[in-house]
This record gives sequence, C-alpha cells and structure tokens, in this order.
Amino acid sequence: MQDKAWQGTIDYFTNDGYGTDPWGSRDTAYREENATAQALHGVVIYEPCNYASNVVYYHVSTEVCYRRSAGSSFSMPAATANAIGAMFSYLAWGSCMLHGSHTNLGSAVDGTAIRIIAYTAHQVTCACDIFKQSLIRLMRLVLFNLKAAVANLEGASSVVTDLQIAGKRYKEGALANISLNLIEEIPIALY
Repeated sequence: MQDKAWQGTIDYFTNDGYGTDPWGSRDTAYREENATAQALHGVVIYEPCNYASNVVYYHVSTEVCYRRSAGSSFSMPAATANAIGAMFSYLAWGSCMLHGSHTNLGSAVDGTAIRIIAYTAHQVTCACDIFKQSLIRLMRLVLFNLKAAVANLEGASSVVTDLQIAGKRYKEGALANISLNLIEEIPIALY
C-alpha cells in the first residue's frame, strides 16, 4: 500500500495535481512559508518541517508489528489492532500529502485517516471490558448506583457505540481496510 501511495504522490506532483486541484493550490493555516524541492523527483514540499514530523506515525505501525511478533497481546482483537496500525501508516502518508502538497486531496486523505482512527478507537473503547468496568465505578461514585444502566454496552444504543442512529455498518477495523484497499486498487488521478 505504501509504495502505491508514495508513487501516487510523485505522480500527483509530476502532473501538477489533477483537474481543479493543482499542487500547492490550497491555503492552509499551517503554511511554513518555506517550500522546498526534494532531491528525489524534485517534489516541492510546502511545509518541510510538518511533512517530516509525520514520520512518527509510522512508529505506531511498527510498534503494533513488534508487539505482535513478540507475542504481546492487545486489549482488543488482533485484527482491530492491525487495522489501527495500518491506518497510522496511512495517516503518515496522508498527512505528508497534506502538508507537502497543499492540495484538496492531501486534506481529504489526512482527515479521512484521522476520522477512521478515532472512530475505530471509539468502537474498541465501547467494546472494552476495562472501559465498561471503569465506567461502572465512575457511575457508582458520581451518580450513586446506576450500574444497571451502563453495565452492558453491548445493548447500548448505536448512537453511543457507533455514533449514528442506525446500527454500525462496519465492524472495528473494516473502514481502515476499505481505505487501505482504495490505494491499492484506484490510481491517485481518480481520487
């Protein structure tokens, strides 16, 4: 996925974006005012410091891989942990695309990654027994003894667990996999 994403970035720059989204056309609040051409392919990066700082998101992905290979368990299903790790690599690229290109596409992929990570984390939290137990203790302390109202989040409204009125459309990690597959299957010119 990463090879295609980064090649897509190079292609986007080489073509000066696509359609109405040329490279460098989007004003952002983060402008460093020091656009710099990289040695590789001459790609102009509008915010080189912010661009470089996104490498830290790859650390989350490598940590998930490391913990998995070391036999460490997660407080969530392994598939969900893997999806979150993969989405952080997507976020690393997406945020580099935003801060490097100043394009609407960069803004879209950065924001999408952040939303999917937050949504997946929310779903995991709602499904987590530790969260349920902590919430029960808090409710006992603050609102006397309302244990019955929060003891079983599985029966909670989809407004609470999935941030929507209808039940969740995707299981934990599914949106991450859909987003990652898009990069593999669709050329960046069609985004």
